[in-house]
Amino acid sequence: MKPTVTGIDNARIAVIGLGHVGLPLAAEFSRVADTIGFDINAKRIKELQAGHDRTRELSADELADIPRLRYAVKNENLTCVRPTSIHQFSFTTRLRDH
Repeated sequence: MKPTVTGIDNARIAVIGLGHVGLPLAAEFSRVADTIGFDINAKRIKELQAGHDRTRELSADELADIPRLRYAVKNENLTCVRPTSIHQFSFTTRLRDH
């Protein structure tokens, strides 16, 4: 069953940071709206485009079944998120022993 969210049909969503949190979030958003997944790591984007998620959050089949998700990398491509309606930032929080 396709999830429904009132008023999101014409939204464009940008998820910035495609790690353990950002990638699954982008995948879910893309089920209901056009979504751009942005990461500064070009190698990460190439792996995702090839169907490999090193974090193991999504399988190759799940990555292949995300039709409304586009990937972007590097600052020069960040302009593609400007026309989006919603921005979600997902960054790693590193914990340190003190």
